[in-house]
Amino acid sequence: MIEEIANDVLDKLLLTSSKDSENFVGIEDHVAKLSVLLQLDAEEVRMVGLWGSSGIGKTTIARVLFQRLSRHFRGSIFIDRAFVSKTMEIFKAANPDDYNMKLHLQRNFLSEILGKGDIKINHLSAVGERLKNQKVLIFIDDFDDQVVLEALVGQTQWFGSGSRIVVVTNDKHGLSVTVGLENLADKSLIHVREDYVKMHCLLEEMGRGIVRLDEPEKREFLVDAQDICDVLSQDTGTHKILGIKLNIDEIDELNVHENAFKGMRNLRFLEILPKNPFMFGKEEVRIHLPENFDYLPHELRLLRWLRYPMRCLPSKFRPEKLVKFEMVNSKLEKLWEGIVSLTCLKEMNMWGSKNLIEMPDLSKATNLETLNLGDCYSLVKLPSSIPHPNKLTTLSLSNCRNLETIPTGISLKSLKNLNTKGCSRIRIFPQISTTIVEVDVGATSIEEIPSNLSLCFENLHTFTMHSPKKLWERVQLLTLLTTIMSPSLWYLDLSDNPGLVELPSSFKNLHNLSILKISNCVNLETLPTGINLGSLDLLYLSGCSRLRTFPDISTHITHLYLSGTGIEEIPCSIEKFSRLGSLHMNGCNNLEYVNLNLFKLKHLHEVDFSDCKCLNLDQEALFQKKTYSVCQLKLSGEEVPSYFTHRTTGTSSSLTIPLLHSCLSQPFLRFRACIVFDSDNESYSRCAFRFKGSFRNCSDSYNQAQDFCAVTDDYNIFSFEEESCLSVSDYQMSQIPLEMNFDGLDLKIHIDYCRSAKIKGWGIRILEEDCSSADNRLGYPNILPHVFEADECNMRLVNVEANDVVTERSGIAPAQLRGGLNIVFQLMVTIGILIANLVNYFTATVHPNGWRIALGGAAIPAVILLFQQFSGINAIMFYAPVLFQTVGFGSNAALLSAVITGSINVLTKDLGSTGTLGKAQAMVVVVFVCAYVMGFAWSWGPLPSETFPLETRSAGSGIFFFFSAWIIVMGLFALFFIPETKGVAIDDVRDRVWKPHWFWKRYMLAEDDHQDLEKRTE
Repeated sequence: MIEEIANDVLDKLLLTSSKDSENFVGIEDHVAKLSVLLQLDAEEVRMVGLWGSSGIGKTTIARVLFQRLSRHFRGSIFIDRAFVSKTMEIFKAANPDDYNMKLHLQRNFLSEILGKGDIKINHLSAVGERLKNQKVLIFIDDFDDQVVLEALVGQTQWFGSGSRIVVVTNDKHGLSVTVGLENLADKSLIHVREDYVKMHCLLEEMGRGIVRLDEPEKREFLVDAQDICDVLSQDTGTHKILGIKLNIDEIDELNVHENAFKGMRNLRFLEILPKNPFMFGKEEVRIHLPENFDYLPHELRLLRWLRYPMRCLPSKFRPEKLVKFEMVNSKLEKLWEGIVSLTCLKEMNMWGSKNLIEMPDLSKATNLETLNLGDCYSLVKLPSSIPHPNKLTTLSLSNCRNLETIPTGISLKSLKNLNTKGCSRIRIFPQISTTIVEVDVGATSIEEIPSNLSLCFENLHTFTMHSPKKLWERVQLLTLLTTIMSPSLWYLDLSDNPGLVELPSSFKNLHNLSILKISNCVNLETLPTGINLGSLDLLYLSGCSRLRTFPDISTHITHLYLSGTGIEEIPCSIEKFSRLGSLHMNGCNNLEYVNLNLFKLKHLHEVDFSDCKCLNLDQEALFQKKTYSVCQLKLSGEEVPSYFTHRTTGTSSSLTIPLLHSCLSQPFLRFRACIVFDSDNESYSRCAFRFKGSFRNCSDSYNQAQDFCAVTDDYNIFSFEEESCLSVSDYQMSQIPLEMNFDGLDLKIHIDYCRSAKIKGWGIRILEEDCSSADNRLGYPNILPHVFEADECNMRLVNVEANDVVTERSGIAPAQLRGGLNIVFQLMVTIGILIANLVNYFTATVHPNGWRIALGGAAIPAVILLFQQFSGINAIMFYAPVLFQTVGFGSNAALLSAVITGSINVLTKDLGSTGTLGKAQAMVVVVFVCAYVMGFAWSWGPLPSETFPLETRSAGSGIFFFFSAWIIVMGLFALFFIPETKGVAIDDVRDRVWKPHWFWKRYMLAEDDHQDLEKRTE
């Protein structure tokens, strides 16, 4: 009943006009129709499409509907082109179907819909795992990329009951096909990837097997490489063949017959490519066409041929029906003669055709949307005319270094993307219109800016002008920059521009700017201050050698590249950069100070301070300051620091690490690793490292060796240069079987992806977590549970509580003595209890003050022990092993030092109570005293400042001064108030020592008077 009422109210709210739509005539009818389609009371997940041509108000309708519905869903998101473009920009050089790109999309998607900024995922099923039980609302506007749809809403079962998905698109057919393909994908029959439908491999193989029952020339589609080679070399093709797709990775050589295609007059699809269309395949593949090869079928709609081997297309080829024409890396010099009606042509791609001199007339290619002539080095001129109206949205002329101008006859009124990067002879800025979204004029010789250019940039999204061939004057450059400072700008690249000294004041208006690249601008000295760009995500300032202050234009930055700058310090304000994930400052030779607030940033995962010649970091403090489980630290260095207790050289060597039998109380082991890279190593962009460990137990209960192998996750290290440096990170080995009681670990390092990487050395330190341990009290904050480290013969135990003595002793005692030691220990404890009970019994018989005697007897040693605490001797004796190990001794030496300290303590007490020393004995004492003083000055003296962490160092030093003060007080007390009793019989001490004493004599006399009074009373 309640649910029905709620749904009824919801329906009325949807049909009620609100302020968000009062200015849109007729919008309520559209909202009502969509509400019926959405069936909001239904439990299943529904996807609805909103389609139509551009400019009719689809986005407006979608946004109004989204605003009304979003409050009724647990999570909601409106995905537009800007949401997707950030990811596409980061991965623009990657395969369009790149796995990491999809991960990035899903991470941003989940962060937005769940309202969390720190979501981490490592597989593409994360959306389903996070949202399968949640009712969500998803709108995808301006949908034109199958990868986006697949990555974000690929399967309806990813979302909880009642979820709704609305897709806004210009292509109704594409939408309906998408829904149909989704159903097939749900049954695992197909996979949809970047405009391609791929069958399940088993289904594809079954289909091929069925097709092979016919002879190749009788089939409609040929995909088997050997069958295709037979048909093309033997001229056996027939009119039944509609499509050919040849994977050149499966052949080495092919001799095509001169009449190979004449019998295939109905051929519509011809692809000669590698299996991965985004790779160039094997270079050694040779496809030979005879000189008199003059025919390709006129029915061709799709022609894609990698490395086409001839200088021109067949003379009898008529491309009127071509929709997609792609001749990447061809040897073509020209295409066809005359004016051809190309009304079907939508995409032409000649990228990498280095011999192409001229393009044919494209005046009738009125539906052409994309023209890619990148890396056509020999191209001198473009078609003289592509008149308006046309649909040309993308024009790529990158690295056409002989091209001087874009003809005015080519209408760019519909153009969205223009790329003239590397066209070094172009001097005049192209005549673009207000539709332009992306512009790249980097490495050109542009020297003139149209006066109306600012009017064209109102929708500008991306602007790149790096490495200009003409040195711009300061005023001229500022004029250009002021022109392009559109509030819609998302990406700006002005790198390698020596004329850039400052940014214009209008820079503060770039509220949508996400990526700013100003690398290698050697004359840039300052950045704007007093602004905080809320969308800025990536900032590149590397190589700006005159920039001396830390950038303060946004605290929202996630990746900051400052390598080779003149920056002198990282200020305390770094703690405001709450989203900072990586900081690159390698080669900053003026850097002298780093505020350690940097390492408090919870999203920080990469820090690079390598090759900073003036920086003198306290490495020990750095290693102890941060947990490096998700953060990688790079520093300069030639060897593994001593902080890492187990060290070795090279990559082939291994480390043998003894472990305490009972240390693994949890099924994992964590350790901090340091890898030192050889200075002779070549630079590389990525290496992945993992550690493989073999846990062993050499003496289990059956006297049989046990082994268990564990491997850490891969840890990627990026962008190492030739300079020697070291990298620090944390690793974990999991699923360790605790019942095996391992006593040792053999550890090796493995390298992936970068076989040429040379490692000079590496080391580890096992991380411990016993919050009451002595190590932790001395300032090791990153300690993990119940893991203790041992050397070959001795083990180190810390902070054994009184009620844990039996357990810990049982763990370390030899098996043959364990029972006897436990019995003796219990016997001593019970004897002590018996003595205490006897004392209580006998004092109780003394009436009426027996209880006072018992209490006073217990108070005397308690007071003595209290004052002994003030001397500090207990702290020194208790922590002696840890303190000695902290200052550089091994674990054996540290334990031995405690034995020596205790022995000297006993010897000193003995000598102090037996009388005078002989000459020889005195000489020995002098020698030991001198050695003690020298050792104190060399090692113990700096301990107050070195054994405490930075946060408590001043307080730690105060403890030592506190101890010192009390020792002075006690010394003065002993000097003035405790008389010498040496050589005096015990019966004479009162009369010969205490009565004459300047202070105690008054009490001695008072006591004598009291005794005389008692005698007279008797």
